[in-house]
Amino acid sequence: MEIWIDALEVILGLVLVFSGAGIFLHSPRVGGFILGGLIGAVLVPAFYKAPPIIEPFLPLIAFLVGGLLGSVIAGGMKAVLMVLTGSALGVVIGLVTGFVVNQNGVTRMLVEGAFKIQDITTLQATLMILLALVFGALTVRFEDFMSMVSTAVIGALITVVGASPLARPYMRVFQDVVFLLFLWAVLALFGTIWQYRDRDK
Repeated sequence: MEIWIDALEVILGLVLVFSGAGIFLHSPRVGGFILGGLIGAVLVPAFYKAPPIIEPFLPLIAFLVGGLLGSVIAGGMKAVLMVLTGSALGVVIGLVTGFVVNQNGVTRMLVEGAFKIQDITTLQATLMILLALVFGALTVRFEDFMSMVSTAVIGALITVVGASPLARPYMRVFQDVVFLLFLWAVLALFGTIWQYRDRDK
């Protein structure tokens, strides 16, 4: 089942990278489904131990349930969805920054190790909360730009996290954390530029 979750992360990640802002701005229910589904697929398996017969399917079930809830909520709360998207960028930055500080600047295994929800430290949690508030406030003021940046960065991260275990057995370069960080940064930058250009058409 994990291979399907990884593939789903790659697909949805790329959708966010190249058209995330448009989806969240013009089709909030779809954006809510994607966001709610991804949150459910990450958080539920991290905190809930399912019976053995259900456990292999838990991420998919959590994705569908979280997606449906996200879609319902987003339908009447577009502004809240946009702020949450900006806040999610702050959460990711806080998570990564806290991980790097805790590791004394050593970025080995960052892409995978930083996102083990159950292992979050106090520093990471603090930075996540503070930066979520800051980026959420920035989204209120600069909605279009922050939407493009946040969806591109988060989408690129989701893509890399999903692609890494899929490609690692076939391409050794995906074992190199420097390459993964570079891929994340390039994909996020390209996605932001693409969405900005697409907005002006």
